[in-house]
Amino acid sequence: MKLKITCRGGSFLVTKSKEYRLTYGEKIRMTLHLLICKCCCLFKHQNKILDKALSVNIYLDQLTDSEKEKVKQLIG
Repeated sequence: MKLKITCRGGSFLVTKSKEYRLTYGEKIRMTLHLLICKCCCLFKHQNKILDKALSVNIYLDQLTDSEKEKVKQLIG
């Protein structure tokens, strides 16, 4: 099993882990890569923020104007 992966592979596994369950080998490769790569670690963090923003955005049509302002302040 090849433990070292590129940033392309690391970002792919980060994205894949959001939708699917990773294999044991994939988890190890992703974790090892995230330990040494600050860019992919930042990518993972930014993905988390985007997921939160998108999940909140789905319900924005149902919120009042004051609730929308509170959400905007929390996000940005």
